Amino acid sequence: MVSKTRLLLLLIVAAVPLGCSHMTMQENHGKSVSKNTLMQTVNLSASQESHPDVKMDGQKAADVVRNYRKESPKADTADLTK
Repeated sequence: MVSKTRLLLLLIVAAVPLGCSHMTMQENHGKSVSKNTLMQTVNLSASQESHPDVKMDGQKAADVVRNYRKESPKADTADLTK
């Protein structure tokens, strides 16, 4: 009876690390994030140029800034304390 208990305990102890060994992210996850960031960057040297490329219409940019400035900065926090 003792040998069956030891065998069962040994199997359980051996199986626990196997369940935790599965990685949810790939090893090259950081490289993938860096690659996606570079792909989304229009001009890498824009900070060094005197006149970087602007890919937004001036009227749309003015509308965005105007809407941003007139929006109320206060948030509804009544439900946060409940």
